[in-house]
Amino acid sequence: MANNIKITIITVTYNAEKILEETILSVLGQTYNNIEYIIIDGGSTDNTIDIIKKYSDQITYWVSEPDKGIYDAMNKGIRIATGEWINFMNAGDSFYSQRTIEECAHFINHNSDVDILYGNTIVTYKNEKYLSIPKEISLLKKHTVFCHQSSFIKTSLLIQYKFNIKYKILADYNLFRSLFFNKYQFKYIEQPISNYESENGVSATQIQKVELEYAQIKYANNKIKLFFTYIKIYIYQIIKYLIPNTIIESRKRKLRSKDLYLKKITK
Repeated sequence: MANNIKITIITVTYNAEKILEETILSVLGQTYNNIEYIIIDGGSTDNTIDIIKKYSDQITYWVSEPDKGIYDAMNKGIRIATGEWINFMNAGDSFYSQRTIEECAHFINHNSDVDILYGNTIVTYKNEKYLSIPKEISLLKKHTVFCHQSSFIKTSLLIQYKFNIKYKILADYNLFRSLFFNKYQFKYIEQPISNYESENGVSATQIQKVELEYAQIKYANNKIKLFFTYIKIYIYQIIKYLIPNTIIESRKRKLRSKDLYLKKITK
């Protein structure tokens, strides 16, 4: 049966009164009946807490307190989780359909060797929707190939590896890359798992910081390559003020297409 594993959904949030409720309803509306729902708030000062309290009788656990950033909050959720598998569906993101968790649990139950399950993502950028299809998993050596919102990871692995909070943007990539190099089994399910708004996220708005963290992760043991990557990034920061915004936008598109296949969804 597909409902015999307990799945923990962790939502990390901070001052997200405009976007949190959609995420909560997406989780609570799932057809799967063995879900633990945890919300970790970073000490919001807007109406975020009021929204959480509105649904508190359906939320397994929630807390609001200062943290050291999104990945520190995600680690807090991991420590509290009692499910066998975890998905991180943070404020502003949502599941693709009401049956998403049920379908993923069914896949997990029929693939006993899976450690990390990942799938497609519906990405919204500049009011357009795109189907993001992960590239070959071997490319994790170089860059992200799927969104963490569209993945389910064994809790035991997350407890063992955790997110390295020195990375403010790509700690999820660092973790998945570590799991890949340690020979854990990634399995792809050919369906969308999450809806993700990419235009205003940190990784979309702070391109140079993204490239810097990629370099720090990939070249942690190669100081020469890391040094020259630093130089390249800082030169780009200088010249970006001298070139048109259209070129900057082109740069953003190039980085996104490098990480993920994006196919525009037409009505």
